[in-house]
Amino acid sequence: NQKFAVDLFAKKNGFHIANREGIAKVSAKVLEGMELTLSVEPGHMLQAACLTDEVKMVPYPPVRPVDILVTTEEIKADFLILLRPKEYAIGMGCKKGKEPEQISNLIKKSLAEAGIREEQVFALASIDRKKKETGFLLWSRKAHVPFLTFSAEQLQETTGDFCGSMFVKEQVGVDNVCERAAIKACGAEGTLIYKKHAEDGMTIAIAKRKW
Repeated sequence: NQKFAVDLFAKKNGFHIANREGIAKVSAKVLEGMELTLSVEPGHMLQAACLTDEVKMVPYPPVRPVDILVTTEEIKADFLILLRPKEYAIGMGCKKGKEPEQISNLIKKSLAEAGIREEQVFALASIDRKKKETGFLLWSRKAHVPFLTFSAEQLQETTGDFCGSMFVKEQVGVDNVCERAAIKACGAEGTLIYKKHAEDGMTIAIAKRKW
């Protein structure tokens, strides 16, 4: 019926739905013809994808109950549905055939050290020669995020202050995989927030994109 759909709005704008039961509550108001209120953390550009005239923007933080709240912060507010921007990309490299459990455990450990929740991750990234690495594929499928791969040339062209290794460059054609892959996934304004960590034949780094 060309009405506002909050789950589609979240998907189009790269948001994680923190309380999925809120979808039905928001949809019920839409079907009743009621106006929806939306409050967004300041300092961020919100894409208009899937917004309709049924949605009214209100100041942040909301002083009254709001239907849709978009924020990365932990604030006290009444809302029907909470949307969390997915801001982080995980970059990884590993020796061939690493056990999926080892990869999963390192990701879990690194996210905890960085103070990041899994639902805040929008992608896992690596070099294209790892596009069939079972551990990466299984984790991305479980986390419901895409597994992005880039060529050695694409990674080498990525600008930033990276922890390079001539040995790695001789092996795969680029001096650093994890940091460069994380930044490449985030785009031009990405920031490395968790630098290269190496453990048991695996490397990992985390970058944050601007939303």
